[in-house]
Amino acid sequence: MNSSNKTIAGKTLKQLVDRLVNDSLHQTCSGKNSIVNEMTDNMCIYVDELKEGVFISQLLATVVTNARNGDIHISAGQFRDIITLEIEDRNNYNGYALAAGLQSIEPEANRLGGSLSIMGAQKLVAKVSFSFPLLTVQGNLPPHYFQTRYYC
Repeated sequence: MNSSNKTIAGKTLKQLVDRLVNDSLHQTCSGKNSIVNEMTDNMCIYVDELKEGVFISQLLATVVTNARNGDIHISAGQFRDIITLEIEDRNNYNGYALAAGLQSIEPEANRLGGSLSIMGAQKLVAKVSFSFPLLTVQGNLPPHYFQTRYYC
């Protein structure tokens, strides 16, 4: 994946991840990694492509770079005004390298007002979570306390 300053296509989080997964699969020459975007079409959360978009690109690149025969699944959820993007490698190869790679990009997650964590780094299934605030990006609905997702 390229972390250049070009605008990443897609307006919603799902569209953004679809584009990044497509780019990632083209750049994985061995073709031994499987990446699945499990976000539903009704996940209508708009993200800033030049802020969260660039970071999510770096995050996915870190996971894919450290995967071997990876079975990578991407999902997202919302609780109040917090979005959580989860990337799960169900065939984790090298959790030490993955954790080190994530540690190098963690300061950027913090600058975005978010947090980055990994669970099961030394297990077969490793889950990376990036939680960030739902910012006032044009198109986002105001958060409601008992609403967990926005629907289009």
